[in-house]
Amino acid sequence: MPSAAILAGGRATRFGGLDKGAVIVQGRSILDRQLTALTQVTDDILYVGAKPPAEYRRLLREVPDRLAGLGPLGGLDAALAAARDDTVLVVAGDMPFLTAAFLEYLARMAGDAGSMGNPGSPGNPGNIDAAVPRTALGTHPLAAAYRRACQPRVRARLAAGELAMRGLL
Repeated sequence: MPSAAILAGGRATRFGGLDKGAVIVQGRSILDRQLTALTQVTDDILYVGAKPPAEYRRLLREVPDRLAGLGPLGGLDAALAAARDDTVLVVAGDMPFLTAAFLEYLARMAGDAGSMGNPGSPGNPGNIDAAVPRTALGTHPLAAAYRRACQPRVRARLAAGELAMRGLL
């Protein structure tokens, strides 16, 4: 079973500094919507870079950034270090429309050997470091699955000051 990380740090400048997870979309908070999908896929959900709201603390493990101010790449580093599983589903804290089926698919493509599938099976090579969706709009590294094998490259990029998530890919 993969771990999951909600990247909740940052200044939320697009949200006017508001807590992104608390924003209401179709009658429910973004965080509530995310947890509905994530709890169907894993029981190890990390809340990275911020304190989780009190009402959700029983479902989330608080994970501080290892080094502050390094953006989503720094959050990925903290998540990979704290996760129980080798595969970590990573989602930005402002994504209200995630589904369990999509998250399971990402975990399967990353080669998670738990209930999602077996590495090496067709369509599930098990020898990749990340499963990152790509659409006509480009890659989406903040709704993706990463394996712990990425961590040395993540740390090298952080040390070099190269903070763009797309640069990691």
